[in-house]
Parts: sequence; structure tokens; C-alpha cells
Amino acid sequence: MNSLIIFEEQVYLYITLFSLLFFLACGIYVSIDQKSSALVNGIKCLTIGFAIDFIAIWFGSMMDGLNLYVSAQILMMFALMLKLIVLVLYGMAATYMMLGNVAIGLYSFLAFVFGMACVIYCTVLSPNGVAINILYSLFPAIGLAYLTAACFTRCFRKYNVGYIIACADLAYVTSMVATHISDETIFSMQIWYVGAVAYLGMGIAFLLILVDMKNDDLDNASKKIMKYDMRMKEIVKLSPFPIMISRLSDDTILSANDNFLKLFGLTNKDLEYRRFKDFFVDENNRRLLNSHLEKERIVKDFEILVKAPNSESPFWLSTSANIIDYDYNIAIYAAFQDITDRRKREDVLRTQATRDPLTSLFNRRYFEEEVNRRIELNPSSRFCVFMIDADHFKSVNDTYGHKVGDKVLIALAETVQKALRDKDIVARYGGEEFVVYLANSDEKEAKLVADRVRESISQLTVYSDANEPFHFTVSIGISSSQYSKKLGELVKMSDDALYEAKETGRNRCVVYHADMVSEPQAAKQEKAEENVHPAFSKENNVEVSLLDGHNAEDKA
Repeated sequence: MNSLIIFEEQVYLYITLFSLLFFLACGIYVSIDQKSSALVNGIKCLTIGFAIDFIAIWFGSMMDGLNLYVSAQILMMFALMLKLIVLVLYGMAATYMMLGNVAIGLYSFLAFVFGMACVIYCTVLSPNGVAINILYSLFPAIGLAYLTAACFTRCFRKYNVGYIIACADLAYVTSMVATHISDETIFSMQIWYVGAVAYLGMGIAFLLILVDMKNDDLDNASKKIMKYDMRMKEIVKLSPFPIMISRLSDDTILSANDNFLKLFGLTNKDLEYRRFKDFFVDENNRRLLNSHLEKERIVKDFEILVKAPNSESPFWLSTSANIIDYDYNIAIYAAFQDITDRRKREDVLRTQATRDPLTSLFNRRYFEEEVNRRIELNPSSRFCVFMIDADHFKSVNDTYGHKVGDKVLIALAETVQKALRDKDIVARYGGEEFVVYLANSDEKEAKLVADRVRESISQLTVYSDANEPFHFTVSIGISSSQYSKKLGELVKMSDDALYEAKETGRNRCVVYHADMVSEPQAAKQEKAEENVHPAFSKENNVEVSLLDGHNAEDKA
């Protein structure tokens, strides 16, 4: 592209500059958009080469007017050096396109050495204007021809529109430059629009090459996805655990291995009509799993309660799942482990830790922990506490035996539990004593409930081992949260009220009031002291030594 006539008319110059800027913008855009690769490096070299070629043309047009006190021989050598750089850059671009990063350094070195030898010979050793003119056109022509060949080799690719346009554009420019290599008029070419055509054509080609590169990337990504899906299917098939892959959006099962089918008693055909959500017993359980996956994309050891389509017996699974791309779908990859036996063992241990083994009611520890927790959550709530004690229970054990006494406690527990609401708590506090937490109630309401419980128990009939029927009664002490919010204090108040119920005839319900404390407590203290062995009395105790008698004899 050695047309100097473009500098003689402003309109020619403006059109050429606009075309050059368009070409440079396209080259920079492609270089920035794509990651560094051999092709992108080639586009960079070509962009820089075209820009330097234009500078060389401008320098050639200005040589006659330059007054730099420099000989024409040196100016010609500088102009040829610019064209030699253009040749090297074109060649590097072509080598990147055809060979990648292979032999770039070797090509650049050989091309530069050979070109420098030609420049020095034609300008210093044997100055010749015709030879200089030929070199001036020959250098870019060789580079353009090499570029044309490089683009031609890429025209047979699947996506090749950009390369075809580049090849046609470069072939046209190369032919125009080659026809003027033997011109005797130095630095002249009378067709001004060759440069504009070259710049516009290559700019468009760059954009289409970018499209081709995008399509190549999509194809490569599709191939990777296909390989990934094949590998995923193989992993799913060979896994020793039940594995299922379902679409996140609608729970459609996309793939499942034989172990999963055996776990739920299904066939491959059944999966066409099933959704992952169909296996869940609790819909909230499924939503919670999906919520965790959407936030964290991975879940480990998440327990779900499921059932097989042809069975009504639910069972527990532990699942580890994560979000994956599968067959162009956002999917859940889930592996399962049957933990039904483990859950049963845990339930047994939990029951043993929180339940009374005889009556199956909660034990004292659970009662205290749960009620204190509720009080902490809602300190302003109203509630009452009962203490229930079987009357003359020792007589029952002595008369009928402990086995029948256990039947009495079981019947008592069942009756109390049936009389209460789900939000109330009843527990065996110890021996024949039971404690009740009555939620959202005051003294009046609690008294009604307690009387109903007492009457229901008094109507129970228990049979001895000899099939003899007998009845029993209970006494109940009631305390209210209006006196205290501390469970320990309320239990003590209920115990005081229970003691009064016992002292005043049994088979009664007594509500705690502040005046009842002094006398019953004093009586209880007196009774307790009566039952204390003298050896354990803490008051008026005089220490006695086994050696005291010997000491007395010695003294005597």
C-alpha cells in the first residue's frame, strides 16, 4: 500500500484516515475481548503493521519537503527500515495464524537479518534508486502475500466468514502492490483508494473473525459439556450410592442410577412420570433443602423423610447435594444413604434421655429444661404448675405389690396426659409425684383443669394380680406465675399446696397462697426431724470417740 496520492487531496486523506481508525478500533476491540492466544497475537501484529505502514507512506510523501540536514541516502534507509518492520510484523501475524507460537522468534530474526542485508546493500554498498523503489514495494508485498496464504489456510474451518473476507481483501491489496513493484517512479501508486479498501476490509474481517472465534468457543464449550455429561453419567452409573440428578426448576428427574431405582422400587420408565418432590413426605423439608442449595449451592448430610411411590412406610435418607450444569440444565446432583436404622436408634436414645421408662411421660430433666426455655422465650406469659401425688400409694404397694403399683402410676399418667392440651407438659417428677406445666392459664382456669383430672382419676378402676378391682385418688397442688417466674420457686409453691391438700383430707386440689407457707413448712420440718436417725442429727451433737471408754478406765 504505497499510494502517496492520498496526501495530495484532503478528501482522499480523510477517507483513508477514517478507514484506518476504523481498522485500528476493530483490531483493539478484538484484542481486548478475547483472551491472549496465538490468533489474537497475530491480529495485534497485523494491526500494528498496518499502522506503521501508513506512517511509512506518510514519511515517503514528506521526504522531499524535509529539511533535516540529513542526506537522502539516510532518509531512504529509514523509509526502507519502516517497510522492513512492516514485513516482519506481517510475517509474525501470518506465522501466528498458521503455526501458533511455533518458530515466531526464528522467523522474526531471519526476516529482519535478510531485510537489513538488502537495505544496506541497496542504500550503502550499491546505491540504486530502482532497487530501493522495488524493495519499498517488495517488503510489504511479501508480508501481504504471506498473510494471504495464512488466511487462506483458515478458510476451510467450520466458521470461516471472517477469514474468507480477510483473504480476499489481502489478495486484492497484494496484487495492487505487486503490479507496481517495477514502477520507475519511486514511492508512487496512482490508485489512492487501495489503502482505504484494505483498512475497511480488514476491520470488517476482524469483527467477523471475532464472531467466528465466539462460535468456536461455543462449540468447544459444547464439546466439554458433552464430555462432562458423559463422565457424569458414568460416575452416576458406577456409584455404590443411590444417586439422582433432577432439574432445579421443576424437579424433573434427568438421570438416576440402579441403586436409586432399587431404593424406591422403580424402573427407568417410571422416572418419566416422577418428580423429585414426589418422594418427600414433608413439603417443607423439600423447600428447606432447595433453599439451602440456592444459597450455598452445596448441602452435606441433610436428612429427609421420604417414601416409595408403592409404599406407605416412610424412611429416612441422608443426602449430600450440590448444584451442577447437566445437559444444559441447572440441576441438583444428590447422593443418598439410608439412615432409617440410625434414626431409630437415635429416637430410642432420645426417648431414654427424655422419657420416663415406666409411664412414657417426660422425665424431670426434660421438664425443667423445656419449661425454662419457654419462660426465657416469653417472660410475660401466664402459666401454672401442678404437683400431683397418688394418695396412700405406699399402701397400694404393700397390699397389692409393686407391679400393681406400677399399673396405678401408668393409669394415672395416661389420664393426666389425655386431660391436657398439646402445648401443656406433664412429667414424672419422682416416685408417685407428677408435675404439670399448664400454658396460658391463670389460677381459676388451672383449678378447673386440676379438678377435672382429680375426678377422672378417682373414677379409674385398677385390677390387682388376683383380679380384684380397687380405686385410688390423687392430691394436687397448684401454683401460678403471678407469684414467680422461676420454675424452682413455683414447684416449691405447688409442693406446699400439695402438702396442705394431703393434710386436709387428700383427694383435693389446693391453690397456693402466701398465707399457707408458715404452718405447713413448720409441720413438715417437725416431721422430717422425727424421721431423722439420731446418728445424723446435726443439732446438739457431741462428738464421741471409740477411745473414750478406754480413756475413762485409764483415768480411773
